Amino acid sequence: MNSLKVKNNLLSALDYCILLFCKEKAFYSDVIKLVPYEILKNVSMTRVTLAASEELVDELDSEAKRRGITLYSLTNTSLASMVQLLKLGKPPETLVALVKYIELSEALRLIPVTDWFIENLISELYKANKEKLFELCEKTGDQLATFLTGYAPTLEELVKTFDTVKHILPLKSLYMKESDGGFIITILGSGFNLESTECSAIIAKKVFESYGLKINEVKPNAGGVIVLKGNYSEHADASMQAT
Repeated sequence: MNSLKVKNNLLSALDYCILLFCKEKAFYSDVIKLVPYEILKNVSMTRVTLAASEELVDELDSEAKRRGITLYSLTNTSLASMVQLLKLGKPPETLVALVKYIELSEALRLIPVTDWFIENLISELYKANKEKLFELCEKTGDQLATFLTGYAPTLEELVKTFDTVKHILPLKSLYMKESDGGFIITILGSGFNLESTECSAIIAKKVFESYGLKINEVKPNAGGVIVLKGNYSEHADASMQAT
């Protein structure tokens, strides 16, 4: 662990040098001890103790230098963001999910719209031209599958990506289990009405087929529940199970 006395004030050049000196002198095996209070007792500012891995501190320091800001400023901005997230009642992992979501949304050029708009738009399209709607859903599935197989080449990586961002997605869970020599995939939270869930089921089928799975049965249910049944192909990872 890398533990330093960090002051609630912008570090002066002299103070920074003192801390660097203390860091060098405080090395003991792989552990950096707390900077002794006596060394900094003449520095007239409030101090707090923060603990982080040495690797993380090095990365923060590198990012601060790259951006032309102080490590103090970057650390406080980061901590302030986490505090705001916690005040909303969200788990700390949500911040990691947001970072991953930003990466994915930029790559896929996602546009934020309300679920009410999507649900009603799909319902109207379903009434006007069901076949055309399903054709659009299939094309969307093809596009998403192409991106995901490049971003997460294996089923295991796909599930890990989902586990990372599921805190901020409408999808509540994705579960895959063995069944009669094949598998059953259950997806929860893919829509509200049956029309939007049918569209989501078509997209899901395209995505999983792109990973070498053979989908034999697709069962969408109102309320956003999708059940996919099928068999593994020789290219699929039969040992993969997701929760």
